[in-house]
Amino acid sequence: MDSHSDFLEILILGAIAVFLIYRLVSTLGQRSGYEQPRSKTIFDMPEEATPEGPKESLLMNEDQKNEEVPDAFKKEIDQLKKIDRDFSWTGFMEGATAAYEMVIEAFAKGDTDTLSHLLSKDVYSDFAEAIKARETEGKTLQTTLIRIVSVECEKIEINGAEVSVQLRYVSEQTHVMRNNKGVVIEGSSQQVEEIIDVWTFARHMRAANPNWTLVAIEV
Repeated sequence: MDSHSDFLEILILGAIAVFLIYRLVSTLGQRSGYEQPRSKTIFDMPEEATPEGPKESLLMNEDQKNEEVPDAFKKEIDQLKKIDRDFSWTGFMEGATAAYEMVIEAFAKGDTDTLSHLLSKDVYSDFAEAIKARETEGKTLQTTLIRIVSVECEKIEINGAEVSVQLRYVSEQTHVMRNNKGVVIEGSSQQVEEIIDVWTFARHMRAANPNWTLVAIEV
């Protein structure tokens, strides 16, 4: 009886061990619950780039082959897809539009943490300085992005795997600046302005980090 009980105990312990190993491997092989499937071309928190990045490939999925691209930049966009087979112009433009909204909102709120993940060091420095000066004077800024009228590509430069894309944004916004007493000293929530911005995004296409960085702003 004792040997039979010992044998059953060994079988049970073995089954438990196999189950635990299976769960461990499954967990390590999955993304965390925070991460969600999304486009390879994104504009958010950067990761450390590694020497190993996307390899040049002529393989593209049907969506990438059939997506609409600006005729003036078809050659350059095709080249980007050869450098990084995951690149999608549609995904890039969606990300660039979202980034515009995020930067406008973060600047108004003084959210330097969000800005630091989206901007190059030089551009971030200018934004952070403006925010600090505003806060020092006790001013607050309220910006409402009514709508983005258009986003158009003006230039694509490719230097090896180093790429920059210049976009022209036309948007409608309202701006209200208040002093430390809450009194409006500039702008109006009823005055809609047409704003034209030219932003340049850059990325190393072979880096493991898929994120683009805002490196220049012209107004």
